[in-house]
Amino acid sequence: MILTICVSRTVVSFADPDPPYPLSLSTVSRNGEGIQPNRQISGSGSFVPITVLWLDENIVSQVKTPEKEGITARQIGCGHKKEKHLTKPEVGHFRAQGVPLKRKLREFPVTEDALLPLGTQIGVRHFVPGQYVDVTGITKGKGFQGAMKRWGFKGGPASHGASLSHRCPGSTGQSDAPGKGKKMPGRMGGKQRTVKNVWVYKIDPARNLMWVRGQVPGNEGNFVFIKYAWYKKPDVSMLPFPTYFSTEDEDVTCLEPLVTDLGERIHLWLWID
Repeated sequence: MILTICVSRTVVSFADPDPPYPLSLSTVSRNGEGIQPNRQISGSGSFVPITVLWLDENIVSQVKTPEKEGITARQIGCGHKKEKHLTKPEVGHFRAQGVPLKRKLREFPVTEDALLPLGTQIGVRHFVPGQYVDVTGITKGKGFQGAMKRWGFKGGPASHGASLSHRCPGSTGQSDAPGKGKKMPGRMGGKQRTVKNVWVYKIDPARNLMWVRGQVPGNEGNFVFIKYAWYKKPDVSMLPFPTYFSTEDEDVTCLEPLVTDLGERIHLWLWID
């Protein structure tokens, strides 16, 4: 089973179908309540809340084999970064492999028959609408928060005489000093989390965009890592193996988006943050 795939950039609230420049493939509309959620209307009339992911020039930057490194894996590079913003070891790594300078690197273990040649581009057609993926990213940082907000405590009774203690985290029962493992106020968010079984709704090969249902970790513009779902494994026979290779006479800019069939009985009302 292949456990791969690629590095992507999250873009929330897709609104402009023809953006003026690449990094604004999706605009964010803001008001007093923050970012507006994005949604699509399916053929059956159902609202599908989505997050748009942009695959930013993903290529195979290194191939690891059992003979040399002792493992079977492929390293994927994403984005672009200037040489002055990279360390000397990073620049030496890219030059030794003969690939362009990349902003993010991520290694994915694969089977031996899934290894790709160095420099192979991985586009959005690596995925198939209707399959499930796992998305890993860094959650939004909320700064220093109290115990109630950070851990979801109910709080004490807001009755007479409790005005200074109804939002306190409580005590260990022995003393006021914090005990081992006690849930205290502190920094909230900013941790690596994985959202499992994210459903791929649509892909756009012309712009290398992928629509997924629901939310993914992180703020707008952050990098996320995508791999095939662990619990809802896709049918390997339906996926391009080891990836999708376009033909020489294929014009990617003229390809139409591929949308999965929702059917008549699916009604989705989940919103994203």
